[in-house]
Amino acid sequence: MHPRLAAAVTVVFTFLCYKPPGRHSWTREWVYDDSVAVSGNPLVSTWNETELSQVWERDFWGRLELRSSKSHKSYRPLCTLLLRFEWMLRGDDPNGFHTTNVVLHALVSMLCIPLSLEFLRAAEAPLTADHWFLAAATGLFFASHPIHTEAASPSHRWR
Repeated sequence: MHPRLAAAVTVVFTFLCYKPPGRHSWTREWVYDDSVAVSGNPLVSTWNETELSQVWERDFWGRLELRSSKSHKSYRPLCTLLLRFEWMLRGDDPNGFHTTNVVLHALVSMLCIPLSLEFLRAAEAPLTADHWFLAAATGLFFASHPIHTEAASPSHRWR
């Protein structure tokens, strides 16, 4: 299998996995903890009122300092920065946030292909069609594995 074909199939497959149910619906709303982690997070939704340095000093939910005994110590500054940047661009639009998550997930799923090939090369065997198939299957498996669905596919709330 050609590497670009494997990558393209993985990306398309990822988007199909996380497309909302229904023929033409792409409308989404905030689900699970999004109302707290995104729209209710002062580091994200009030980005123009909070200093950027607070991203490094507060927990993921943006309310408590990490050193506070009440904080659960969930520290994800890069995720918070991405959410903050998206809020600056999109505002309170769950569709854009979901699309970004699916795009990022598709890219990471696609990167599973060369990573798998590197592991196979480490075995010092020449790459065959079976290796390419296995690498492509790894990307597809990663894209569709249920452990990733909370981040990309809150299907129970789609309309």
